Amino acid sequence: MTSSQNVVKPTAVPSERRRRSIKVLMQPTKAVDSGWSWIVCMASFTTNFILLGTFGSFGVLYVQLLELYGGSNHTDICSSKNSTTSVSGQTAWIGNQATLLTFSLGPLSAALVVRWGVRPVVTAGAVLFSAGMFLTATTNEIWQATLTYGVIGGLGGSMIYTPTVGSLPAYFQERKAFAISFAQSGRFLGNVVLVPIFTMIRDSYGWRSQCIFMGSIGLLVLIMGLLYRPRHLQPDVTKPSVKDIIVGLCRSQRHIRFSVWLWAVTLHFFQIFLVLFHLVRNVFCIYFGFCY
Repeated sequence: MTSSQNVVKPTAVPSERRRRSIKVLMQPTKAVDSGWSWIVCMASFTTNFILLGTFGSFGVLYVQLLELYGGSNHTDICSSKNSTTSVSGQTAWIGNQATLLTFSLGPLSAALVVRWGVRPVVTAGAVLFSAGMFLTATTNEIWQATLTYGVIGGLGGSMIYTPTVGSLPAYFQERKAFAISFAQSGRFLGNVVLVPIFTMIRDSYGWRSQCIFMGSIGLLVLIMGLLYRPRHLQPDVTKPSVKDIIVGLCRSQRHIRFSVWLWAVTLHFFQIFLVLFHLVRNVFCIYFGFCY
C-alpha cells in the first residue's frame, strides 16, 4: 500500500460546518414558488395581522387601563399633576414594552430558529402571546399588566415575528418581493380592522373580555405556525449551539453600517407604536372634549 493511500482527507472545521448548517436550515423542503409557498405567505400575512394588529391597537385597551389605574375622574387624569403623569406614563409603558421586546429580542429568536426550527419557535411564541393576553384579563395592578402583557406577550411576539419574517424569503425566488410585501401588509390591515372590533367588544362586554378575545385570536397564530415545514439537515452537517450563534451576532455589531441600520429600524418601529398608543386618547380629548 502506497503512502498516498494512507492519507486521510481533512474534515471540515467546526466553524465551516456551522456556517453550512445555517445555510441549509434556511432552505425550504419543497420547491420555491410552489403552491405551499403561497400557503406559507398567507400564514405570514395572518400572523402579522393578528400579532402587530393587536399590539398596534393597544390604544383601545389603554383607555380602560388608564381609568382603572388612575381613577374614574377624567378631569384629574388630564391634569398636569406629577402623580397623574406618572400613572399615564406607566400605563403607556405596558404596550411600549410589548413592542420593544418584540423587535429587540429578534437576535435571540433567530438563534432559537437556527437551533430548533421555525415551527417549534412560532408555536411556542403563540402560546406565550395568548397566555399573556389571557392573564392580562385577570390583572388589577400596573405591574401585573406590565408582566403579563408587556413581558410575556412581548416575548411571545418576538418568537412569532422574527421567524415569520426571516423564513418567508426561503420559499420564494421569482416573486420574493411581492410575497414579502403582501405578508407585511397584514400588520397595517390589522390596525384598521382590529381597532373597531376591539372597541366594540370593550364597550359591550368590558376590557377584560377584550383581552380574552385577543388571547383567543392569538391561538390562530399557533395554527399558522404549524404550516411552516420543518427544516431537515444533511447528515454531514451539525447544528450550531446557541452560544455560537449569540457570539456570532455580537461580532456582527462590529460592522458599523449594519449596527446603525439595525438600531435605527428598532427605534423606528418603537416610535410608530408609541404614537398609536396615545392616538385614541388624544383624538377624544381634542375633537370631542372628553379627556381621560
